[in-house]
Amino acid sequence: MLNVTAVDPAVGGFLTVYPDGASRPATSNVDFSPNQTTANLVMVPATNGTVDIFSAHSSADVVVDFEGYYEPASGTSDTFTPLQMPDRILDTRVAIGTQGVKAPLGPNSQLVLQVSSPSAGIPDDAAAVVLNLTATGPTDAGFLTAYATGSSRPGTSNVNFGAGQSVANLTVVPVSRGQITIWNKVGNTDVVADVFGYYTAGTGSTFTTVNPKRVLNTLDGTGANGVVAPVGEQPVGVQVVDGAGMPPNVTAVLLHVAVTNPTVDSFLTAYADGAAQPNTSNLNFSPGQTISNSAIVPVGSDGKIAFWNHHGTVDIVADISGYFTGPPSP
Repeated sequence: MLNVTAVDPAVGGFLTVYPDGASRPATSNVDFSPNQTTANLVMVPATNGTVDIFSAHSSADVVVDFEGYYEPASGTSDTFTPLQMPDRILDTRVAIGTQGVKAPLGPNSQLVLQVSSPSAGIPDDAAAVVLNLTATGPTDAGFLTAYATGSSRPGTSNVNFGAGQSVANLTVVPVSRGQITIWNKVGNTDVVADVFGYYTAGTGSTFTTVNPKRVLNTLDGTGANGVVAPVGEQPVGVQVVDGAGMPPNVTAVLLHVAVTNPTVDSFLTAYADGAAQPNTSNLNFSPGQTISNSAIVPVGSDGKIAFWNHHGTVDIVADISGYFTGPPSP
């Protein structure tokens, strides 16, 4: 589990991360625009502990932060429980999760966030949580770091942003006594956190990687019944469990989701097809921007997920790189 950052690329392009020595897949892990520093969480198999990183269309400095690893399931392994209804647990713009304080996070400052919550479905014994962490309205270029409360702050980053941008990144954060800490390096920025699941000892879902496969591309009609057209302001169902080697008890899928050609400022929400739309977001974007993020999305009973674009139109590309199997979500 790696946080992979493309730093100040000369032109737009993408990075692909894959097992060392394997054939490079025709998919991407980090999509970026010119001069934009962009980070994405990547879960990738390693060959003898090694992965390869390929840059397409652009030269860019690359930073890789090691976040964790998966091992064969055992009685002592933590397993994952996806939330069927993801929840917003922090929003400094409206004082959610801030003990009533409505204010951006300042320079070299931190906030402690209570993530264990009966209302959100996160138990007190959660070892880690899966968050979509968003910086919005920053006054300067900078980054956020999330880590277990009470531990030393690591020399890593989770979300990188420029002044005025809204940027999100999927993040897996260790939990200490039900809390995490979020630190902002420079400037002022509002912070939003949506929780999508948690890891804990016991009976949950286990993770299986697959050769990355494109399940949606509105630029060429893949996964859209051959229709080549951007997505408007409505939900779009996408088949992600195809029955070809995937078991019937898939609880959630790991996707890399990219958007391009957006017409207005908007955001994308991914959720289980047929479920109520949650009050969360997975990807924020501006007109003309190409940007991506990873997403762990619960799967509907029909083997589908849904994407909702909230404003304007946008093209969407989604690649599946793994799935979780286990008991149904609570």
